[in-house]
Amino acid sequence: MRELALRARNLTGTPELHDLLADLSARGRYERRTALHTAMAARDLPYIERVLAGGHSGRAALADRLLPDVRARWGDREAAALLPACTTGTVARHLPELEHAVTAWRALAGRHPGPFLALGRGADGSWWRRCRAGLPALAGNDPAGLLDLLEEHGSLPVVTRMPQVLFPALFRVDAVRAARVARRIRRRNRVPRAFYQHVSRLPRAGLREFLPDQAYWLRDFLVHAAGLRAAGPSGRSAHGYPRSTRGGGALARRPGAA
Repeated sequence: MRELALRARNLTGTPELHDLLADLSARGRYERRTALHTAMAARDLPYIERVLAGGHSGRAALADRLLPDVRARWGDREAAALLPACTTGTVARHLPELEHAVTAWRALAGRHPGPFLALGRGADGSWWRRCRAGLPALAGNDPAGLLDLLEEHGSLPVVTRMPQVLFPALFRVDAVRAARVARRIRRRNRVPRAFYQHVSRLPRAGLREFLPDQAYWLRDFLVHAAGLRAAGPSGRSAHGYPRSTRGGGALARRPGAA
């Protein structure tokens, strides 16, 4: 194995290494494992990532075994790149100490929403900026978890910076709870379009909680709610015109806002 590692390092970055890995990969299980060790010795990270992205059932266990060695040899950034391919237990153990090196937040949140959420619960407001790329995947895989997180830790700046395309998923979990989260940013002259779409469908008793207590806010609420309900799911009104883009498309703006 030592001779193999030495040869691999000598071939680093050469066409010969590519040919050797391709030849070994086309053979049996032993040869494929040898190819993986060769790639690790040569620090051929693209090859390692392709192996871990394959469809074989042992991918996660293999990534778990590789993680400590990759971290020891090449550092936190390369080890963090393996996390999406690992098992959830391994991610939960190593993510807190590798968070600073993670770049694949979308893949990580999509495959391991539990550890992603756990990290968010113990983090400050800067976590939402660092991990913003993972929020759409989290909303798709665990919207209830994201809603819980926003209720507990979603400050006004956090909710204001939330990608607006995520709010419909939150409203599908619980319209009332999601509306309470979305309502926090009314002070910034903007509320998500989904706020009007879903709140306007609440029963009268539930709707009363979200009706503005000032006349011009109430007028704005009624105009947007009525317009969006008339537009329907197709995004166009009964006359065929697009939905109102007042306030910039996905967000509606209060009267008098700049």
